[in-house]
Amino acid sequence: MKPRFKKKTIVDPRIKDQQNVINKKLKDPVIREKLKHLSNLYTNKHELYPKNRGYKEYNYAFLQLLEGKPLLEFVLKRFKNSKKSKLTIMDEGAGLTRFLTEFKSLLEKRNINSETTAITLTPGVDLKNSKVDILVKQKSQNFKPFKKYDLITSVFGGVFYNISELDKNLILKFSHSLSRNGVFLFGTNRLKPLKNITVEEHINNIKRTMIKNGFRLDFKFAPSNNNHKLPTYIFKIERLP
Repeated sequence: MKPRFKKKTIVDPRIKDQQNVINKKLKDPVIREKLKHLSNLYTNKHELYPKNRGYKEYNYAFLQLLEGKPLLEFVLKRFKNSKKSKLTIMDEGAGLTRFLTEFKSLLEKRNINSETTAITLTPGVDLKNSKVDILVKQKSQNFKPFKKYDLITSVFGGVFYNISELDKNLILKFSHSLSRNGVFLFGTNRLKPLKNITVEEHINNIKRTMIKNGFRLDFKFAPSNNNHKLPTYIFKIERLP
């Protein structure tokens, strides 16, 4: 891949708009208390969801959304004709960052350069034994993307825990930080019927919002993921070329 642009920081102004909406919601004491409860529920020593997740787990989680291809092959095909000097990849809720470390190594074996960003609150994580290029220790609700990303993944990140409380705004914030032709893959188990609407209507509302903002959204219900302690509601958001 040949470089098309000089390296620089790009911030989409729409990200700030979504961040402002999220900040207003976080001031709501009811929402804040719910998020605090969820944080305590899933970060104690009895946590159900493993933090040391690798490429194998991510590949299995999203396989049904990737045209029947492994995640690596899906990414290589999507950016096959790209003139980028490197792929920018972010994992939101990266745990111990094993996925990014392994995925970066797989790309290197194909002679593909990448810059990886991990957002994680997992204690003890550092860059000494990881191939992650940028480590962000911050809640995803407060994180403001500072560049465009070709691939964003989120298995057990802020989207997983907060989708019912922050709804479309958190998803839009990350979607607006996608590069052209970029992909955002995320999962959740927390889709439940909301007041006066079903889960299906909730998903359709998110889908309409994505289309209105220039994105394409695909959704799958993958109950078999639960057997592997992975999200059962999986989404793929694509920024159109």
